[in-house]
Amino acid sequence: MVTDVEQLWRELQDAAHLAGGLTRAPNSKAPRHDPGTNLPDDLHRWLEVCDSAELGQLCLCGRSRSAGTPAIADIVSAGWAIRDFIPIAIDTTGCYYAIATNGGCVAFVDEDNLEEPAYAIASGLYPFIRIIIRSLRKDRDPQDIDRAFLLEIDPDLAKVRGLPLAWMVE
Repeated sequence: MVTDVEQLWRELQDAAHLAGGLTRAPNSKAPRHDPGTNLPDDLHRWLEVCDSAELGQLCLCGRSRSAGTPAIADIVSAGWAIRDFIPIAIDTTGCYYAIATNGGCVAFVDEDNLEEPAYAIASGLYPFIRIIIRSLRKDRDPQDIDRAFLLEIDPDLAKVRGLPLAWMVE
């Protein structure tokens, strides 16, 4: 599925107006900040548009730090232990969301076990952002796991292999 990243940014901007602030990437030609690993293409494209986003209980990480959001490189250099996943978001409880380096699923990483992903929450970055957008519009916590809600937004989530799916974990 081809995604218009600019349109996704506008939708997030519209949904986030009461939840916090978004930081537009200052220059799409800016050098890419290398967090020590190869970033998936979707994440590169997203970071060219959105550098960070503070969305109430959830912050999307970017190339640089903002007031309440660490940069991706800061998290990785501080000892990120999950191989083949890159942290892309953090919530107010210290839990992370991380994207597979192969551009695959986005996984939830519980603060009590930062060694491995707990479950898949989205089939990819753009579906994850759509879940955030829909959660903001419905004034619901993105951590509220509802199978029907997630699959309505991201039907490909049911096809993810290698991790439990969000609704399978208590």
